[in-house]
Amino acid sequence: MRATPKIKICGLTRAEDVRAADAAGAAFLGFIFAKSPRQITPEQASEISQGVSAKRVAVTVNADAATLDHIMEAFAPDYIQFHGDESPEHIVQCAAKYGVG
Repeated sequence: MRATPKIKICGLTRAEDVRAADAAGAAFLGFIFAKSPRQITPEQASEISQGVSAKRVAVTVNADAATLDHIMEAFAPDYIQFHGDESPEHIVQCAAKYGVG
């Protein structure tokens, strides 16, 4: 039996792109909270992703505890994607603390 691929569209910054990706069947929508041309705030990500059926992913790079707390409070993603030098132990601790994958 073949697994069906799940698609993540990442670096979303505009509501119209979020809606298009969601309507096209993306399983995951990624929002960048690290220094990047596509960086947005957790508040912006929350606003432009209201009502989507896709899972929302917070993409971080070496975020400190205060930053992660802010992301979780303001955006409440389904997943956190750690894209830096975070240790496996740190990732497991964050998953347990925030209840996300």
